[in-house]
Amino acid sequence: MRPTRAPRSPTPPRRVWTRSRSRFTAACRCSATSRFKRSAHAAGLPAIVHAEGPGQAARAIDAGADVLVHTPWSEPLSDAVLRRALSTTWISTLAIHDAPGRAVATENLRRFRALGGRIRYGTDMGNGPTPVGPSAPELTALAQAGLSVDELIAAMTEPGLEQNGLRADRVLVCERPLPASCEELVAWLDDCRRVSAEELLELR
Repeated sequence: MRPTRAPRSPTPPRRVWTRSRSRFTAACRCSATSRFKRSAHAAGLPAIVHAEGPGQAARAIDAGADVLVHTPWSEPLSDAVLRRALSTTWISTLAIHDAPGRAVATENLRRFRALGGRIRYGTDMGNGPTPVGPSAPELTALAQAGLSVDELIAAMTEPGLEQNGLRADRVLVCERPLPASCEELVAWLDDCRRVSAEELLELR
């Protein structure tokens, strides 16, 4: 008979507590986000992150996120984090928050813009009763964060490409004069229709 071995006592799971545990958790999250970024880029896609909670926006930024789907609202971001965030694009969604959250997000966005950050208009439509069409509350919130009318239009449209002699792939056509204020912009957008570069050439 073969001698039997005494059963091994199970190895207790490793646990890291207090400050070490906090650093370990942060490192794991950054590593997971970095792997996510690499996978997205390998598929030809941007790494788009929903960062919520204290410290999460900084972790997403440092892990290489391309886009934050919401302007960070959980806490005011430091100047150092905002400078590192210049490698990202922020989708606004300011109007979805209550007053305290909106105040924090608006100030973060204002400072991010002042540093030259890339901002895209967004309303989080699909979550809750957000109506279809241009959002006056979101445009107003962006204007309060310091965006000019030209910046608001740029935030709502894709960067254009050279096509058929026109530096745009789509153009908004409206009979109204160009808007001079956020209020005029909302009315202007209601009258707009989108045309392709080919259609615009036919209108010439």
